[in-house]
Amino acid sequence: MGPVIVKKEREVLTGCAPKRLAYPFVAIGAVVTLLSCGGEDTTTTPPAVEPSRPAQISIEPGEFAVTAGETVRLKGVVLDQRGKHMFDAELTWATSDPAIATVDTAGIVTGVREGKATLSATAAAISATAAATVRSQDRNNLIDLLNSAGGGDWTNRENWDSDEPVGTWYGVEANADGRVTTLRLSDNGLSGRLPADLGDIAFLTELHVDGNEGLSGPIPFSLSELDLQQLQYAGTMLCTVRDEGFRAWLDAIPAREGDFIACNEERSDLMKLYEAMGGDDWTYSGNWGSNAPLDSWFGIEVNSAGRVTEIDLNRNGLTGEVPAEIKYFPHLRLLRLDYNQLEGEVPPEIGLLTELRRMDIDGNRFTGRIPPEFGNLVKLKELWMGGNNMSGPIPSEFGNLASLEDLHLYEAPFSGSIPEEFGALTELRVLRIEATRIDGVFSNTEMSLNRGRCEKVRPEPGAGGS
Repeated sequence: MGPVIVKKEREVLTGCAPKRLAYPFVAIGAVVTLLSCGGEDTTTTPPAVEPSRPAQISIEPGEFAVTAGETVRLKGVVLDQRGKHMFDAELTWATSDPAIATVDTAGIVTGVREGKATLSATAAAISATAAATVRSQDRNNLIDLLNSAGGGDWTNRENWDSDEPVGTWYGVEANADGRVTTLRLSDNGLSGRLPADLGDIAFLTELHVDGNEGLSGPIPFSLSELDLQQLQYAGTMLCTVRDEGFRAWLDAIPAREGDFIACNEERSDLMKLYEAMGGDDWTYSGNWGSNAPLDSWFGIEVNSAGRVTEIDLNRNGLTGEVPAEIKYFPHLRLLRLDYNQLEGEVPPEIGLLTELRRMDIDGNRFTGRIPPEFGNLVKLKELWMGGNNMSGPIPSEFGNLASLEDLHLYEAPFSGSIPEEFGALTELRVLRIEATRIDGVFSNTEMSLNRGRCEKVRPEPGAGGS
């Protein structure tokens, strides 16, 4: 028997009004057909979209300053007619004055020389501009001078630290490119120091800072790179660094006025002593190498001006040799290096320490002869040199030591005789020459001139410059 077909009505929802449909009901299966609402075409064509076009441009930053020789990158922001960013918009960059500032296709601006310029960016028919101030290459060096030399208290500081051309700043003269050629700051209340980079003002030919009593510290070494024609610093406390080439440069300046005052470099000179004489192994080395005041360094005393007057490192484990830098302590009155393990020859440069009153170098391992330069120590009262391996005669120059009261040469292979010049040492009280090869017999003349006040004595065990 075949399938039974039954006709049946059913509502079909098609999104339109419900319809009554008749369809055969098949017992085995069913087929459903969805019908549309009518037969008309409902497809619509979207309206045409207007292509994006530049409608607005801005430049970031819109105003800026750049130093000649340096660069700044500008950013052009382009919006279309809908206010949306056009990241792929092509920009054309231009400058109003390429002698002041240039700009490349990427918007990178390079300062050329001091002045003002306008930079523009264009896309289609739309453009924008930015204002550029190009500063002198010397501006930062002038600001360093202002800050270092007490600019806040200057008598006149018109236009300093402004964006006005540096040639309009008080006391400053500049060429057409804004490079400083002259500084005239005489009697202007400068104080403090001249900055170390002052010599970076490459076109500077005249420097006038005279009459500024508060100005001190070293004349900047960097100035020696310049062809200065005038340097006026009289009436200041500016000093000169210890360098023969620098001094020769100063001497060669056609118009120079100012005193040669040696700079105090004693802190670094003390460290040269420290390094040469085994400072890392000293028994005591408190504050050496630190920024603490020098008079807090172990064994160091200074005067009211901060200059070293005493170096007392007696029995402190010193080794190595005494360096020539010992000569750089012109105010030294006491030098005690006794009873250490120092060796080598005693540097003749000690003879430059003409303020010395007492020197103790006994009890070491020094070799060589007594430097005749010691005869320059005319203020010396006590000299202890015994207990070393030094040899040779007593220099006749010792006859110049008019203030000498005590001379200790014991237990060392010195030889020869006592110089006749000793007859001039009217202040000499003690001469210790035991255990030496010195002829200890005084001539009648020597004894007469010394009024019998020289004594040949034997030291106590362990004695010396104690």
